[in-house]
This record gives sequence, structure tokens and C-alpha cells, in this order.
Amino acid sequence: MELKRFFVDKSNLIGDTITITDVEHNHLANVLRLKVGSSVIVVVGDGYDYQCEIVDISKKSSTLRVISKSQNIYDPQVRVTFYQGILKGDHMPLVVQKLNELGISRIVPMTSKYTVALGGKNLVSKLQATSNQSVKQCRRSTPLVVDDIMDIKDIVKEFDSYDAVILCYERENATTMQSVISSVKKPQNIAVIIGPEGGFDESEVDILVDSGAVSVSMGKRILRAETAAIAMASAVMYSVGEWDI
Repeated sequence: MELKRFFVDKSNLIGDTITITDVEHNHLANVLRLKVGSSVIVVVGDGYDYQCEIVDISKKSSTLRVISKSQNIYDPQVRVTFYQGILKGDHMPLVVQKLNELGISRIVPMTSKYTVALGGKNLVSKLQATSNQSVKQCRRSTPLVVDDIMDIKDIVKEFDSYDAVILCYERENATTMQSVISSVKKPQNIAVIIGPEGGFDESEVDILVDSGAVSVSMGKRILRAETAAIAMASAVMYSVGEWDI
């Protein structure tokens, strides 16, 4: 039977001892009802899987002893960043969860002219919690990083660090994502830009393209913003060799 997986902060690993608290402890002790002596896998975001034995379960925490450590084979090798226009309701957590499962490395919540939902001061921490939880299901050891909110005018300052910057634009009908990826020899660091529900203003597109982004088509149909993010993540990860299907 496959061992249950848990995610904790690296500070919870001291020597060969891992302490599990809060939500993960509740899941271990009260939901799964694991016992002392049970074996589990713990990830701490450092690229490794730690096989552990539970040595103590108290009211507020569980203590585990590391039995072995192995390189995680499910973490992405190509780094892909998404600049995602902030979406309304539960759509942002959905995007974070699915992009994490697909192997995206980083997401930057983005504001722009037609952004309706501004998120609030706890948006980033809530989205990071979503990422941390979903990392267990997809077997990654390093969860998708949710970065601080940026305005669309400021993200261009990061463009020079990428092998390619892909702008998904509903009015583009010529250039494809595949052609952009194919033009880069062994891409290692890709950026993708997805707008909010209202899309992009033409002046914003001009700024992004003038700064080095390449406008690409998403096909004949107009997609919802969250669908566009998930579809493009799937396509990009396949194109850079992260999916073998």
C-alpha cells in the first residue's frame, strides 16, 4: 500500500526528527488515525522524500523519525512561471491547485485594468496554503510558490530572466505557443501571462509585447480565464517535455 504523504515547513526537520503540527497533525492523528510505528512520507520543499516512522502522537503534534531520504522524482525540471490576472471567487485557488498538479513552479497574482477581484491582504498566504496541501496528491516535494501580487506594468521588469515569455491573447490568431517553445533551444525558464475575466486592454498588450512577450493564440474558442490557465499549463508542460503521454 502506498504510504501517506505529509507536507511540513523545513524548519520542522531537525536532524533525523520531524515534527508535524496544526492541519497536518490533525490529518495524521484524527482523520487517518495513524498509530505509533506507522510509516509515512514527509516532504519539506527541498527536493527530497523522507520516509519516516511515527514515534509519538500527542494532542497537538506528532513526532517522526527519518528512516531514509531519497531524491523526489516528481518535481519539475523546467521552471515555468504564470502571471495570472486575479480571478473572482474560488477560481484563484482552483488555478493554483491545478497548476501545482501540472508542475508549474511559480505563480504571480497580477492586477491590470480589467481586474475585478483584488484579492485582499491574505490572498497570497491562502493560495500558498492551497498549493502546500495539493503538493501531496501530485507527489511533488516542492510546491508551487505563490509570489506577491504585482501590477501588469511591473512584471515586465522580470522578462529578461526568461528564455521565453508567452502572452495568451484572445485576439491573436497567428502565432502559436508551440512555435514559441520550438524557437528556444532546451528551454529551462518559461513565463506565461494570463489575463483576468475581462481580458487585457490593448495598451497593456502593447506594453507586454514591446517588453519582449510574444502574443499567442489559444485556439478558435474563447476560454474562461481559469480554463485558459489550466489548458496553457498542460500545453506548455507537454511542449517542454515534462509530460510523457
